[in-house]
Amino acid sequence: MIDSVYLLATTVAGRQFYDADDAWPYLSVGTTLAMRYEPENSHDRFAVSLWYEAEDKQYKLGYIPRGNNEFVAVMFMMGWGHAFRCIVSRLDGAAPYDSQIGVTVKVLNRGSVTT
Repeated sequence: MIDSVYLLATTVAGRQFYDADDAWPYLSVGTTLAMRYEPENSHDRFAVSLWYEAEDKQYKLGYIPRGNNEFVAVMFMMGWGHAFRCIVSRLDGAAPYDSQIGVTVKVLNRGSVTT
C-alpha cells in the first residue's frame, strides 16, 4: 500500500518576517513541518503557515506561497488538514532568501492518517 502521494513542491514564502533564521540550525532535509490554516489572515484568505515544532519552542517559518496554497487551505477548511504531510526537501543557504527552504507536501493514504 502506498503511504502518501506527492502533491506539490515549493519554497517557504515570507520567511524573512518570521522565525526561519532561528530554526535554521535545527532543520534538515526530511524534517517534518506542521501546517496551519490561517482563516483570519488579511493578506491571503488561503494562507497556510509552516511551523517547525521543537520540544520547547515553535518556530513559524513562513507560508506556502499564494497560488500554491488554495487546495491545501480548502482541505483544511473542510476538516482534512490532517491528511497532509509537509517535509523540508531542500536547504540552500547560498540561494536567494525566499528560495533557501524548499518543502514538499504529500497527501497521506487514508489508512495512515491519524486525527
